[in-house]
Amino acid sequence: MRTPHRQGHTRWTKLPLVFAVGTLSAAMLAACGSDTTTDTTDGSAGPSSPAAASATPTTTDALSGRIVGAEDAPEGLTHEDFYAMFGSTEETPKDTINPPECEPLIFDSHTMFNWGSQARGTTAVSMYNSADGDQTAFIKIEEDAARPVPDAGACATVTTENTSTLGTSRTTYAIAPKELPIEGADTVVAVDQNLQGLTLDDADMSGARAGERTTVVIAQAHGHTITAVGTGDIPDQVITDLVNKQIHKLAS
Repeated sequence: MRTPHRQGHTRWTKLPLVFAVGTLSAAMLAACGSDTTTDTTDGSAGPSSPAAASATPTTTDALSGRIVGAEDAPEGLTHEDFYAMFGSTEETPKDTINPPECEPLIFDSHTMFNWGSQARGTTAVSMYNSADGDQTAFIKIEEDAARPVPDAGACATVTTENTSTLGTSRTTYAIAPKELPIEGADTVVAVDQNLQGLTLDDADMSGARAGERTTVVIAQAHGHTITAVGTGDIPDQVITDLVNKQIHKLAS
C-alpha cells in the first residue's frame, strides 16, 4: 500500500495516510499502479513530465518571509519543503463540498494539492512532519482577511464528493467545534474534523479509518487569514503554539 504519488518524490513514503481522508481508501491506493505514474491516487492529474514538475514557482515573495519556518518546528516534528512535494503550476480539481460554505473546515489530499497550485505571492504554506510520518502539521497564510470565516455550528455534518477514473468517492465528516487559547486574533474558529464514512461507488470503504481526526483552525489577524491543520492525533497544544507563533510573526 502506498501514499498518494506526485512528482515522483521519494519522501512520499514518510507522509501519513491520514492525508487521504475524504478521497482515498486502501482499495483506491492499490488500484493506482506503480510509483512512476503521473496521476495522483485521488484522481487528480499530476505533472506530465519532470519539466512540468520543475515549473513550480520559486520566486521569493513577502509572505514566504512572514510564515513560520524551521526555527518554529514543534518538538518531535521537522520542517519540510511543502512546495517540493505538492507545488505545481497546474490547477487541481476540487471536491464538491456540501454545505459549500463549510469548505475551509475540510482538509484532505485535494486540499494539499490545491494549496500547492495557488500563486506563491498570495499564499504561503509551511509543513512539519514527524520522523515516522504519522503526524503532520500545516500552516497556511493569505493576505486576504476580509472573507467571513465559516460558522462551525452550521457545519455539523459535511460531505465531500469526487469522481475520478477509480469511481465516485463520497466522504462524510462530523465537525465538532472546540476552544483553543489562540492569542491576538480578531476571529478564530477551531474544529475537529472526524471521518464518519467513506464510500467508493456506494461501497463502504471506511474500515478502521472511521473516526480519524484532523484538527483545523482558521484565525484572522493583522490583515491575514491563517489556516492551521494537524493530522495523526497531533496534540491541540502543538497546533495552538504554531498559530500563536504565526500571529506573533505577522505582528512583528
